[in-house]
Amino acid sequence: MKVGIHLIFVSILSMGQTLKGNILEVGPGKTFANPLVASGVAMPGDTILIYPNTYTGGYFISNLNGTPSAPICFIGTDASSVIFQGNNQAFQFSEVSYLNIENITIRGQTANGINIDDGGSFESPSHHITVKNCRFLDMNASGNNDLLKLSGIDYFRIEACIFRNGSAGGSGIDMVGCHHGTIIGNNFENLGSNSIQAKGGSQYLEISQNKFKNGGQRTLNLGGSTGLAFFRPQNATFEAADINVFANVIIGSTAAIAFVGCVRVNVVNNTIINPSNWIIRILQETVDINRFLPCGNNVVKNNIIYFGTLSTHVNVGSNTAPTTFIFSNNLWYRNTNPGTSAPNLPVTEIDPINGQNPQFIDLQNDNFGLMTGSPAIDHGDTTSFHKDFTNLPRPLGLGFDIGAYEKLAPTILSIEGNREVCYQSGKQSYTIKSLFSDHFVVQVFGGTLQGWQSSDTVIYINWDTLSTEQSIQVTTYSSLNEPGNTLNLPVVLTSGDSISWVEGDGLWTDRNAWSKYTLPQVCHDVIIHVQNASITIPEGEIIKVNSLNCQFNNVINLLQNSRLEIINLD
Repeated sequence: MKVGIHLIFVSILSMGQTLKGNILEVGPGKTFANPLVASGVAMPGDTILIYPNTYTGGYFISNLNGTPSAPICFIGTDASSVIFQGNNQAFQFSEVSYLNIENITIRGQTANGINIDDGGSFESPSHHITVKNCRFLDMNASGNNDLLKLSGIDYFRIEACIFRNGSAGGSGIDMVGCHHGTIIGNNFENLGSNSIQAKGGSQYLEISQNKFKNGGQRTLNLGGSTGLAFFRPQNATFEAADINVFANVIIGSTAAIAFVGCVRVNVVNNTIINPSNWIIRILQETVDINRFLPCGNNVVKNNIIYFGTLSTHVNVGSNTAPTTFIFSNNLWYRNTNPGTSAPNLPVTEIDPINGQNPQFIDLQNDNFGLMTGSPAIDHGDTTSFHKDFTNLPRPLGLGFDIGAYEKLAPTILSIEGNREVCYQSGKQSYTIKSLFSDHFVVQVFGGTLQGWQSSDTVIYINWDTLSTEQSIQVTTYSSLNEPGNTLNLPVVLTSGDSISWVEGDGLWTDRNAWSKYTLPQVCHDVIIHVQNASITIPEGEIIKVNSLNCQFNNVINLLQNSRLEIINLD
C-alpha cells in the first residue's frame, strides 16, 4: 500500500512543542485511520500525530524501535479529545525501545489501560520509554487490572499524568521487574489495590512530586508478591530494592506506605495525611530464607504524618527485619489528640517531633505548604534529595524542612546603591536583587519613587529635602505570592544635617576604603563612632565633607594623589 508521509516541521500549539521529522497523521480524514496502521511504517525519529477522535483501541504494537537521538513518538494533539475508549486495552507495546507516548486519554478498558512489556524475553527488556501528560481513567473492571502495566521495562519515565478511578483489585501503575525508572509529577485519585506497585525484582526507581488521594489499600506498595517465573532478573533476591520515594503528598487510603519484601528503600520528605488503618506496613509476602532477603534496611525520614484514629502506626508482619529500619526526624501529629501523637515504632526514632501541629497553609484545600512558624521548618535531617513537591530547591533555609514542601527562605536581599542621602543630591539609584523572589513591593518614606515597575530591579528615588528621616522599604513575594521578610533601608539625618556611622553597621565596618561613591559628599557632617577602624582613601580620590568627627581617634590613610577636604558650608 502506498501511503503519504509528510516530510515537514509541524508546530502544535496545544502541545507547546515543535515536532520534527516524518509526521504520520492519524484520525478522521487523515492519512492513517489509527495508530496501529501508522506504526507499521514508522521509522526512528517519526511522530505519529493523533488528531481528536474516540478510537476503539486494542492495538498490539511490537518490535517498534527508535534510537537515542531519534525516538518514535505517539502524540495526541489534545489530551482531552484524543481518546482511546474501551476494548480490553488501548495499547499493548511489546519489545519496543526509544518510544514516547504523550497527550492522550485512555478510558474504560477491561484488562489494562496500556500494557508495555518485554514480550517474555527477559534478557532483552523494552527500554527508554516515556509516558507524559496522559490521562488514565475509569477502568471498566474490578479485578487485578491496571491503568498502566509495565513488565520488563528499563529506563523509563512517567510524568505529569492523571490516574483516576482504577479497578478495585488493580493498580494505577504496576511494575514487574522494571529498572531505572522515574515516576514524577503525576496525580493519582480513587485507586483500588494501590496507586503504584513495584515488585518482581524491580530496582533503581524514583517516585517523586506525585499527589495521591484515596490511593487504595496501599497507596505505595513497595514490593509485593510475584510468581517466581515472572521475576526479572530470574535470580533476584528481593521483590524491590533501591527505590527513592520523596516529596510526595499522600492523602487518605488504608495504608500510606507498604514495605513488602523490599530493601534499601528511602521514604523521605513526604507529607502523609489521614490514612485510615496504618501509616506504614512492613511485610514479607514472598518467603524463602535461602533466597529472598527479609524486608529491611529501609529509611523513613523527614516525613510529616498527620493522622487521626488508627489500628496501629506501623503494622509489622512475620519474616521481616523491622529493627534494621531507620526512622529519623519525622513529625507525628495526631489531630484528634495531639498528646498521644508519639508512634509505636519497631526501633527508637532519631530526633522525632511529636504532637506539634505542622501548621499547613490550607489543610481543607490540600495546600500542605508550611506557614511561617511551623515546627517542620529547618528541622529535617540532611538528605541527598534536593527538590520539594513544587520543584523548589532544598534547603532554602538554615536546614531541610520536614514534609513534601520546603518553606521559602527568608528573602535574601541585596541592595546596591548610595545608602547615604545628601539633600543636595536630586536623584539616588538603587539596584535591588533577591534570591527566590518573584516580585517586589517598594515603599519610599520621605522621598518620591520614580522610574520603577514591579518587573524591574532598578529603582530611582527623588528625595524630599524637607524630611528628616528617609528610608526605602522593600517586601519580596515568592512565586506562590507569599510575602517574604521586609527590609527597611534607613537613611538617618540627625540634627545639624549629619550622618552617624556606628558600631555594628555592616555597611560601614565592612568597608576598607572610602570612595566618592560610598561616602556622602560635601553636604554632611560625618561622625564616626567605630572603634579600631583604619580608613583608607583610595589613590586619586578626593573626598569632601562639611565636617568630620572621629570619636575613637581613627586613623585615616591617604594614598597617592588622594585627599580629604573639610569644607564648612555655613
